[in-house]
Amino acid sequence: MRRGFRKHDPTGSGAVSPTHFRNILRQYNVNLSEDEFYHMMSYYDKGMTGNISYNDFISHFLKAVQ
Repeated sequence: MRRGFRKHDPTGSGAVSPTHFRNILRQYNVNLSEDEFYHMMSYYDKGMTGNISYNDFISHFLKAVQ
């Protein structure tokens, strides 16, 4: 999953745009409603930068899966 995020992060900033974030989730069959996606964005974009830190997301995702 991290490779998918890095592919959409050419600058190596550790973050991706909401559009890329949604596309990556869909590649892994994580299909969210608009409301669910909004809440996820609110949670992972606390700084309101418009980008998602994929390291934070992957850490939380892996904890939830265990």
